[in-house]
Amino acid sequence: MSYRPTLILLVVVGFLGGLLWMLQHSVEPTAHRLAQSGRVLDLDLMRVESLALRNGDDEMELVRRGPEWWIVRPVEARADEARIAQLLSASEALVSRETITREQRQHRGLSLGDYGLDIPRTSVTYRTPLGRRHLLIGDAARLGKHTYVRIDGESDVSLADADLRDAMPSSIEAMRDRALMHGQAARVTRLEIERPGGGFVQLLRSATGWVVQQPMREAAAPEQVNALLDALYAARMEQFIWDPPAGQTPVNADALPVVDAPAAPVESYGLAADMSPARVRIWEAGDDVGRELVFGKPVEAGSQSVYAMFVDRGAVFTLPAALLTQFQLPVNDLRSRELVRLDPRRIRYLAVQQGDRKLTLGHTDANGWSIVEPIQWPADSETVAGVLRQLTDARIQAFVDAPATNPAVPLDERATLRVTLDTIYAAAAVPDGTAPDASGSGKADGTSGRCELVAMDDDSDDLLTVAVNGRPGRYQVRRNALVFLPEAAVLPLACFDRTVLAVAPERVLRITVRDASREQILERNAEGVWRVVQPAGGHPDAQALSEVLFGVSNLRAERVADQNPKLLSDYGLDAAAQSLTIGLSGGEAIQKIILVGLPAGNSGRYAMIQGQDVVFVLHQSTVDTLMRGVVVPAQEAPAP
Repeated sequence: MSYRPTLILLVVVGFLGGLLWMLQHSVEPTAHRLAQSGRVLDLDLMRVESLALRNGDDEMELVRRGPEWWIVRPVEARADEARIAQLLSASEALVSRETITREQRQHRGLSLGDYGLDIPRTSVTYRTPLGRRHLLIGDAARLGKHTYVRIDGESDVSLADADLRDAMPSSIEAMRDRALMHGQAARVTRLEIERPGGGFVQLLRSATGWVVQQPMREAAAPEQVNALLDALYAARMEQFIWDPPAGQTPVNADALPVVDAPAAPVESYGLAADMSPARVRIWEAGDDVGRELVFGKPVEAGSQSVYAMFVDRGAVFTLPAALLTQFQLPVNDLRSRELVRLDPRRIRYLAVQQGDRKLTLGHTDANGWSIVEPIQWPADSETVAGVLRQLTDARIQAFVDAPATNPAVPLDERATLRVTLDTIYAAAAVPDGTAPDASGSGKADGTSGRCELVAMDDDSDDLLTVAVNGRPGRYQVRRNALVFLPEAAVLPLACFDRTVLAVAPERVLRITVRDASREQILERNAEGVWRVVQPAGGHPDAQALSEVLFGVSNLRAERVADQNPKLLSDYGLDAAAQSLTIGLSGGEAIQKIILVGLPAGNSGRYAMIQGQDVVFVLHQSTVDTLMRGVVVPAQEAPAP
């Protein structure tokens, strides 16, 4: 006997039974299933695609467009995302506290009207991909914060919390989003401002920052541009004045109707092209069309609000007048006040010229800063860094775009100072101290690579007029910002490296201290032992020797006094009264002689390294250390 047909029959019967059970439960009344869960709405509210709201005489329809909610009837406008979230949250949390069936109402002699649900004045329709639910909201319960609700098509009435009723908007305006702009200010790539009498201003965000493109090409002040954008994206619409009918796209922004006279032009709001005090256009990254915001006249005389509209939407609303004021600033307020737009840490070349005097400095990774012209000498890195910081910190006080006072005399002929900075320095290419070729090292607008300044003295005691190569107009800069002008004659000395001698102690083989009354000589033998050569009978002063070796290892001057002096006698260095000679390993010819001359002020002495035409000042305490003597004479030697 075969059991196979019987087994197949049992499987089929089981499958049909299960299917029948599922069908029975799937057609089970919604009210029964909701009673089991306690929730009034059996919906996935995260998948709601549209809402239809009715609250008294106000009716509106909203739809989800991607991540955003929009009102599409009776007007088309962006909805307040927070209000939508509150409404959906209250809908999801709607739980039945008590269910009143038709039989119970009949037994009590009550009808739907007794619960405010025969012709309810408040309702919400939810539409999802799976269908729709129409929730009717009736009267408030007499006790507690509850209200009566019913699903349209169901007979049962539920007593639920009143949170949903409270979340219902009191008007269409209450559901509208009041944010003027959406997106992020940081994503704006282009900004245009057009004002009657104030001209047209165009700003573009480049790889190096904001640039004024019109009416001139100039680096913009990022803090000013960002302040405008931040104010724009933080602004909120105050009142909604007029909306075009839903589905109507404005064709001509200069002929939109107004609320009291549908056929009237926008002149009533001061929004016409020839009346608007300002028009602002904004483009964000990836947006080829942009948006145009038009400002209108004040709502009334002395009002702190003005009319405004977006051309692409056509709706008229009001904004704070302070926002309009921010966009009425002069174009010069948007221009960068930086005179030198280079990072001082990247500058590798500096040339300063006043008349026939010229100072040229170059920087290499191996040697740091060096003076190239008028002599070749190591430069003091701290001093040069300070000069560069002062130059890059200089700020433009005023823009002078008009012709010069005497246009017949070119700026070059009245130039009193020329400064060139560059981020490139090729030492081999600067034999005469001329500026290196900066082609390709930066942009023509001077925002990177190279900057050339020409300063002109004028009648002001405090200001200089400055032109920058490749940039429009001229600028006024405080005189003290360009430290080279009053100190041009001595500037090279200020940049000299104040480390005038640096000798490793292990290289020192011989020390000679000489003055008018003595000459002491110490010499180190092959074993590294110091012995006295002169005077006879003395012995090395270990403490003094150690201090001299330490001093010459990094001998720093207080300042550089002169370079290539005409008369050494002016400094007492033609026949120096004191000297310190340091003999070095490598032969007798290798030695450094420090000459010490006359007093320099109250606490210093003029000095120089023999063979170098640079006079510097050593502190008196440094001179005392170097010249104190390194030999203890025989009569001072302690008894054995």
